[in-house]
Amino acid sequence: MKTKSLINLMLIAFSLMGCANLSQLEAQDHTGNVKATHESNDPIVLQRADPFVYRHTDGYYYFTGSVPTYDAIEIRRAKTIEGLQNAEPFTVWEKHESGPMSRHIWAPEIHYLDGKWYVYFAASEEDDIWALRPYVLELDGQDPLKDEWVELGMMQAADNDPKSFTDFSLDGTVFEHNGKRYFSWAEKTGGQFAASNLYLAEMESPIKLKTAQFMLTTPDYDWERVDFWVNEGPAVIKNNGKIFITFSASATGASYAMGMMEAEEDADLLDRNSWKKSRYPVLKTNEEKGLYGPGHNSFTIDENGDPLMIYHARDYEKAVGDPKMVPATDKRSLEEIKADPLYDPNRHARMMEVEFDDNGRPVFEFY
Repeated sequence: MKTKSLINLMLIAFSLMGCANLSQLEAQDHTGNVKATHESNDPIVLQRADPFVYRHTDGYYYFTGSVPTYDAIEIRRAKTIEGLQNAEPFTVWEKHESGPMSRHIWAPEIHYLDGKWYVYFAASEEDDIWALRPYVLELDGQDPLKDEWVELGMMQAADNDPKSFTDFSLDGTVFEHNGKRYFSWAEKTGGQFAASNLYLAEMESPIKLKTAQFMLTTPDYDWERVDFWVNEGPAVIKNNGKIFITFSASATGASYAMGMMEAEEDADLLDRNSWKKSRYPVLKTNEEKGLYGPGHNSFTIDENGDPLMIYHARDYEKAVGDPKMVPATDKRSLEEIKADPLYDPNRHARMMEVEFDDNGRPVFEFY
């Protein structure tokens, strides 16, 4: 029997406080807002891939994600998850014209650490569009929508680790566990077409690692190797004496799926022997529900404190692409753009209630 009991449940999104069907929706406006009441499996925000939601101590939900043009960071807030769909989006930062942070602004996350707001995101540059690296913004103030965000530069490796962030690095997330703070991210250590692995390290500060990177998982199974060998998009949830890290695998089309790592809460998280990996995906495309390529999730809680997963998925199998959403600097042909699901803008942010099985493991099921 599944249960939504919160005994011993510690969600990372909460601890960091101080710690559609589209046919059922009305037309969207230019901001990507949904003009309809949220229903099961419907988007909570249209055209926002890699969604991240954080509930702060002020009672607001703060939402961010990849905008379709991959050229800016947007934040919106609302008192409820459903309210995010019509919340005013604020563009708080825009890409540079050239050099670092000038292309592929991907997967931003907003965190509140040590009394300050931070945004973690990946970016490349016009002259080398796949040279992705993790970058950090810090807020000069306490209002993420209106105060100034200051660039802190690239995330820094530990002093004794010259290898971190030297190649295709993205999807960084932050979580706390047993009095320590950790950074987890995806990195291809052999260039764009190498395998994308998940790494983990303890943090010294919000912008620097304390320990050398530890490889948490690499694509081992067939469902992680469709078109590309990928593990990316880590997110953390805790329950019943265990810590779980979900991740996404394979290319960004209908084959995209979620896997999961788990460890005992008192284990050494930087020890490979502490972790066990799911043999099969814990969430994948469901043709009957009309949801394709679910993944790149985050965790938060609802107004009653029950756990929620925020993820993205499309409403159709084949990505059709939209050249209007692609930066003018992209020199690929229209056929290439249409063939690449990465540039299809219709990965929508959605919400799922998280339940747990008799062993306390999270269960992810479409309504």
